[in-house]
Amino acid sequence: MISHNVYFNLDLKHDDISNRPKKYKAYIAEGNNGAMIKGLIKRRFWWSIVEERTTDCNFVWTQLKIPDIFDRQKRTMNAKPRFLN
Repeated sequence: MISHNVYFNLDLKHDDISNRPKKYKAYIAEGNNGAMIKGLIKRRFWWSIVEERTTDCNFVWTQLKIPDIFDRQKRTMNAKPRFLN
């Protein structure tokens, strides 16, 4: 029996770490399908899941609204709503 390993054009060389792309941070709390979201994020190599919510998180998934997250978001005054068909 012959076994083949296929790597789908991945370069498996050990390059300098500084050449690798940035990893995004995700904080996923319990509830609101958190386990499902955590499973999806784990599949993406460019994301890492953190245990505590910090200001440098790129993605926050919680069951409750957290006012300081909404306050940090940029507001757009002249934006028109877009509807996709």
